[in-house]
Amino acid sequence: FSSSQAIDHLVELVRQQGLQADWSRHCAVVTHPRIGERARALGLGCIEASHPAPQAVAEAWGRLQGNPARGLDTM
Repeated sequence: FSSSQAIDHLVELVRQQGLQADWSRHCAVVTHPRIGERARALGLGCIEASHPAPQAVAEAWGRLQGNPARGLDTM
């Protein structure tokens, strides 16, 4: 996520579909500490902080997947 608002929009979209999400089963890459705080407040199961540059985000996603060598191919 690159904004707290993006998290809020996702939550709203899930709600509008009449779904209940178990956010603890999901992970996210966040590009700012405040976004991480919002993700933690939502109850996301794991959060990986990253610089907002595309390669840094790809590397963070790779770390979440358990393979730091995986880059953009994980997306």
